[in-house]
Amino acid sequence: MDGGQQRRVVEVRSAGKRGRRIVAFDDGAEVTVSWARIKDEGIAPGVAFDPSHIEQICRDDARTEAHEAALRMLAARPRAAQEVQQRLRQRGFDTETADREVRRLQMAGLLDDAQFAEAFVESRQRAGPRSARALAGELRAKGVDRGVAGDATAEVDDEAAAIALALARAARMTGLDGETRHRRLAGLLQRRGFSYGTIERALRQVLTE
Repeated sequence: MDGGQQRRVVEVRSAGKRGRRIVAFDDGAEVTVSWARIKDEGIAPGVAFDPSHIEQICRDDARTEAHEAALRMLAARPRAAQEVQQRLRQRGFDTETADREVRRLQMAGLLDDAQFAEAFVESRQRAGPRSARALAGELRAKGVDRGVAGDATAEVDDEAAAIALALARAARMTGLDGETRHRRLAGLLQRRGFSYGTIERALRQVLTE
């Protein structure tokens, strides 16, 4: 909003979202803020505000809403910084507010891509082993820096992971002939990002046993 004479509140009505209200002014302008902010600022019909004060109210309210939204995201599961930023933008927050919130969480130690990457790798390997290359690619797709992704996957033993996956799947293929088992296991390992050499070594050990 531009500077100028004070704007007087003429109406406060529901915005159709829980805890949100639309504030209408005598010049036709409208803003949407939280009910908590309305109470804190004493916003009510007949009260006048400077345009600059209205802008500050909206900025402060957006930052509070973004922070609460980000905390809910992180409470559900760990996330990379880029994902939090993108999801805030998808929820209607402007780029400046979303970026500010990401920096705030990083400074507070609540958002750390290195910790996220380590937890992600551990979780993915429990769910179904895959190669270090595949894991690094998934992390990069989530916006994690290449170096951070490399550090998180540095300890992944491709051959051990391939053997563990092949053993688990081979146990379900006892009724198949050797050629079919080999073909299906090789296809699975290839989809999980393992190299040809790793696949062949893993299958020699698994199928021999």
